[in-house]
Amino acid sequence: MGKDYLRQLLAKAIWHIAGSGIQDGRREGTIRNHGVPQGECVQAGPLRIREGIIMWNTGLFLSQRFDWRTPVGVYDGLHAEFDFDFDPAPSEPDFDGLKVSWGKRNFVNPPYGRDVGLWVKKAWEESRKGKLVVMLLASRTDTAWWHDYCMEGEIRFIRGRLKFDGQTNSAPFPSAVVIFRPPSMMKDIKSTFWSFLRG
Repeated sequence: MGKDYLRQLLAKAIWHIAGSGIQDGRREGTIRNHGVPQGECVQAGPLRIREGIIMWNTGLFLSQRFDWRTPVGVYDGLHAEFDFDFDPAPSEPDFDGLKVSWGKRNFVNPPYGRDVGLWVKKAWEESRKGKLVVMLLASRTDTAWWHDYCMEGEIRFIRGRLKFDGQTNSAPFPSAVVIFRPPSMMKDIKSTFWSFLRG
């Protein structure tokens, strides 16, 4: 069994131990003194071992920034379809979007920090009040908020990686559009669908 294989196995084992800490928002850290000779580097999934230091690549899981500005083309296309009248999470807000009542037809690109689950929960709650909410989100299909709320809506996965406004490179995460329609709208859609089937 070669040394490289053993080092990769060690990296994977440490990743399993540290993984939950990375996913819940602790985005930086090193685990030192694990015996990789100076000058050597071993890559194992999200971990990189170099000169005795094991580092995790947080870009695979969480963005290092929260203010990912919506690409103009993405917003324009969605606005043409849904005719938005309110944005509870603007780039430079002068109010707390989690505490105010939202509009009738909302576009939400929330801050991509640890509170993103609260934004998704709020969006779902506002839709239960008869409002339309369209969200641009990182596609985090392993999270509780994704399963609890996003899967109750319409999900449109975006192919490839978005290049957010003001960024040189594409985002380090996949994205999706999640649509929460009010119950009355869903009832109309179902009625139209069954009317179509009946001819």
